[in-house]
Amino acid sequence: MCTMLPILLLHAVLGTDPAAPDAVKVDAERPRVILYVNRSREVPAHVDYEDEEIIQVESLDGLHESWIKDELLSIIRLHDLPEPHRGVVITRTNQRHRGTIVRDGFDAVDMRILDVPLTLKRADISHVLLEPSLDEQYLQRRLAIDPEDVASHLALCNWLIQERQYEYARAELKQIRDRHADPESIKAMRFVEAQLQLHRNSEEQTADDPSDAEAASRSAAPVPRTITDDEVNLIRVYEIDLQDPPHLRVPRTAVQELIESYGSSSLVPDTEAEQASLYQADSIDIVRLLFRLRARELYPMVEVIGEPTALRLFRERVHDTWLMNNCSTSRCHGGSNSGRLRLLQTGAATDRVRYTNLLILDRFRTDDGEPLLDWEKPEQSLLVQYGLPRSETTTPHPAVKGWRPLFTGRQRAMKDSVALWMSSMMQSPRPQYPIGELTDDGDRLPR
Repeated sequence: MCTMLPILLLHAVLGTDPAAPDAVKVDAERPRVILYVNRSREVPAHVDYEDEEIIQVESLDGLHESWIKDELLSIIRLHDLPEPHRGVVITRTNQRHRGTIVRDGFDAVDMRILDVPLTLKRADISHVLLEPSLDEQYLQRRLAIDPEDVASHLALCNWLIQERQYEYARAELKQIRDRHADPESIKAMRFVEAQLQLHRNSEEQTADDPSDAEAASRSAAPVPRTITDDEVNLIRVYEIDLQDPPHLRVPRTAVQELIESYGSSSLVPDTEAEQASLYQADSIDIVRLLFRLRARELYPMVEVIGEPTALRLFRERVHDTWLMNNCSTSRCHGGSNSGRLRLLQTGAATDRVRYTNLLILDRFRTDDGEPLLDWEKPEQSLLVQYGLPRSETTTPHPAVKGWRPLFTGRQRAMKDSVALWMSSMMQSPRPQYPIGELTDDGDRLPR
């Protein structure tokens, strides 16, 4: 038998505090539920208050009631959909209708199956399940495959093409083409480029004011130059973790330069025998000495053959996983509508492009002079904050057409990857790589 008591009395009976931290006050847009009290009674209502043990609601009849959750048969929570969402409607006879949910209402559920509208009465429905968004499914699939597994990577591309996610498909196909030169990827790329061209032609025909596109193009940042292999190596030198070094080599000429330039330092042996031993020392010991001497002019002589851990995390957890496939598409920061922040897209699977984009992120400043990357508080970086829903950050992404929050639902954990990567980079102080400007026309990235 159910219990109906005023909310304060019910808390007194349960021994709970209505102001306790674990009691969650709902906001002005109250969640909608259907409470199944027993086999003969159900209560469609809006939630006024809820914690782990009780729920207080206002029924559609205006009646305020409180319930102990354990005494209810079930609580069905209705979905508030700002836009149609893929999902499954399960009926009381266990039939499943998969399609696009348009409205999840007290009276009925409206949906579309293959663009055919369908309305199901609430009395016939058990519950509604929302599927992960396409972006969430894409990231799940992307993280589950090995980039070296061409067959799985192509299967991901085919799925993206079936879902008409041509921008994502193009980014993935470019990686396959650049890494493996696979003929299937080249064939698929032709189809994707044709679809994107059709979309561009359609946009041009329906544009209300062609000058808008021209203005956006004029405001886009110039395409940055791609850094050289020597500059890639230099960044790797700066990011060597002495406790977990990558494979590297220090040539004899570098040791000779070190002795000649820093022989007067107390850190460098002063006898010929001791100096000769430096030529036999492990490369990491020479690098450690270079760091202590701050002999930055000798850093380019160190050959970093492997990839430092921090840069591997940037490649695996940030750049290749979501930055290229969300922020650096041609419709965002990888094309003519990029605004001041312009990332490289072509050749995204190469270290030259990856580290160029790393430099761009590190050097970029907003109009207010704020950096994208906060090295002292990585989780507060604008790179993270701009990916959050506007309601969850005090520094939301600027309002631009087509922007959608990235770190939502099952993708929320992706923001932690940014903090993990940034925390692993060299700190105290954060080094400034001695690499020249990335643009040549005076519109320089702040350093």
